[in-house]
Amino acid sequence: MKRTLSIFVVSIFSLLCFSSLSAAPAAKKSIVVLPFTQSAPAGENIEYIQQGILLVMGNKLAMEPDIDVIPSSRFASLIKRGQGRRGLPLEEAYVLGKKLAASYLVQGNIVKIGNSISIDAKLFDVNSYRQVWGTSVVCEKVDDIIPKVSLLSDKMLDHILGRETPPPSQSEETPLPPASSAQQPRVEAPSERVPVAPRGGILTGAASTGLVMAVGGAPIRGSGEGVVSSEGSVWMSEVFPTEFVAVGVGDVTGDNKNEIVVASRNVLRIFRKEGGILSMLQRIDLARNEHILSLDVFDTDGDGISEIIVSQLSSQHMGTTTGSAQSTNVVASFILEYKNGVFARRAQKLPWLLRVIDTAAGAKLVGQRLSLGFPFNNPIQEILYKNGRYDAGDELGISRGLSLYGLALARFIPSLPERVVSINSDDFLCVYEKSALSLSRLEVWGGAQDFVYKSQSGFGGSNSYLRYEGASRYGEPVENRRVYLNPRIVVVDNWGDGKQRLITVRNFSPAGRTLRDMRVFTSSEIVCLEWEGLGLSEFWRTREIGGYVPDFQIQDADNDGEKDLLVVIVKSSGSGIREESLLAIYKLLPAGI
Repeated sequence: MKRTLSIFVVSIFSLLCFSSLSAAPAAKKSIVVLPFTQSAPAGENIEYIQQGILLVMGNKLAMEPDIDVIPSSRFASLIKRGQGRRGLPLEEAYVLGKKLAASYLVQGNIVKIGNSISIDAKLFDVNSYRQVWGTSVVCEKVDDIIPKVSLLSDKMLDHILGRETPPPSQSEETPLPPASSAQQPRVEAPSERVPVAPRGGILTGAASTGLVMAVGGAPIRGSGEGVVSSEGSVWMSEVFPTEFVAVGVGDVTGDNKNEIVVASRNVLRIFRKEGGILSMLQRIDLARNEHILSLDVFDTDGDGISEIIVSQLSSQHMGTTTGSAQSTNVVASFILEYKNGVFARRAQKLPWLLRVIDTAAGAKLVGQRLSLGFPFNNPIQEILYKNGRYDAGDELGISRGLSLYGLALARFIPSLPERVVSINSDDFLCVYEKSALSLSRLEVWGGAQDFVYKSQSGFGGSNSYLRYEGASRYGEPVENRRVYLNPRIVVVDNWGDGKQRLITVRNFSPAGRTLRDMRVFTSSEIVCLEWEGLGLSEFWRTREIGGYVPDFQIQDADNDGEKDLLVVIVKSSGSGIREESLLAIYKLLPAGI
């Protein structure tokens, strides 16, 4: 009996000890909240917003008993001067998190355009080196920041403490569609395939009515009423620490969904947007000596899957008679196709600058070889894919001397012939009849019959350029002259009146166009123009956009079955400081496209 009682007492004691150990509080999870990056119009200091966000978020997280917020005093000295505004690169942020023995680190972006402030926050697991959560909020005025950041912090806590299960799309990578049921995406040898970096995670964006300085909630104004959705909303991506130069939209993977392909100097990024989520499917890094000038997405072979068409210069080193080496740039364009689960170069080292231009009969792939002296004295020809190769076809009746950049062919009204529309080297919008005359003969003193129209104000505006020496298009000698590659012109015919209208961009510089070799664009707008008898007049335009627009598209960018106005916005362009870029999508009504 005594032995039984002893065993019972020992068992109860052991159970109590185990229960006590099980009920012991779990170790606190430590968090580092890093300064959010800032993007605002030139001359506007929003550091007070950054400091306010850090203070509100830090206090909100610290109120949770199971969370330990590492004070900024422990790591402020480890952040380099200036990175408080631009943000730490993610690799350095992980190193800092390890040094501080943190469980998580928080990074984010602040974008202020007009009165609207977009705040993106991302949570990273320091031990697994991955993003585990992210979201965005948009504040229409400064007074909205505190309550919205407080709500954002609550959602972050719910995720950390497991109080809310995140949707799968917020924690899983978006895979590329397999080429077949038996084949999965893979990386091929660099000698045969484009180098492909690991796929990225989920990038989020938010709808905002403040990306453009709208009046009455409508970001588009002009005589073309009803071209934008009644909500007047604009979706914005997160900010990327690079300068985007071009964008294309199309189904490049053959799954009946459109992808967004974005180019920076020598990197291609392939995204897909569905709903409010922008997913990066693939990043393709080019060689260091490759320099992307432009990008298009177009089905060149009629199989229903679009190819990625990249115009680029490649730097090559050549020896001289003195034994020294010099570098020269040659056109080495290439075309990517999605095949067997990877993006492969179907054609490379093509000798043309390539562009998809709108014509009265639809889009065409055209090419132009660079000429000696002034680069654009060679003809513009249609590029055709036949028998497994790309070859130049017929000329399009476009005067020699015109660039394929900032070019379109349009039939403004059914009774008019198809005319050539071009943004010239001085950034004026010109209309020409198709002609065998060279541009220098068309633009003679007093004008020529085939020179139909020239705008009074500037359009286009670009930071992409070619350098040349020799002679200008008028024959005078020049040395080390820049010729700029103007943004695209899109032809649309969606109002049911038989007219074709033009959509293009107008980038604004405080210095105008007076400085030929230095351009700093601080704002922009997208403009729709129509022909009114003797010239072009404005049909509608967006409100002012804070930043430089190098490219745009009128396509279904978010896979909702309706065409959008997709705009690339570059902040601080040409200023010599760190470049930042983002994507914006205007929701347009069918009548607006």
